[in-house]
Amino acid sequence: MSFFAFMTAVVLTAVSSVMLKISAIRFHINTTREYINPLVMSAYFMQGIATFLTIIGYQYVPLSIGQVLASFGQVMVMILSLIVLKERISPKKWIGMGLILTGIYIATVI
Repeated sequence: MSFFAFMTAVVLTAVSSVMLKISAIRFHINTTREYINPLVMSAYFMQGIATFLTIIGYQYVPLSIGQVLASFGQVMVMILSLIVLKERISPKKWIGMGLILTGIYIATVI
């Protein structure tokens, strides 16, 4: 349950980051609507849930492993940006993603 809560928090954080980027790309009538709109408010709500789940997860997942698993969120943001936003990922970012995944493997398996 705790690992599931922690990884759910990582996924929610990645999804909410992409939602915030989508909102930032869109045209807004004024500054207020740029920061207070359903997409942004939903993303912040998801961040709140993710924070709560992270707290629950850290009660059972060691801090050293939790930080490693949290870095997987960066990989998820890149993948979601590629799929949802059709962003191009540079070769340096692919290498960085590979290094992150290698680090996660080393820290959790070995």
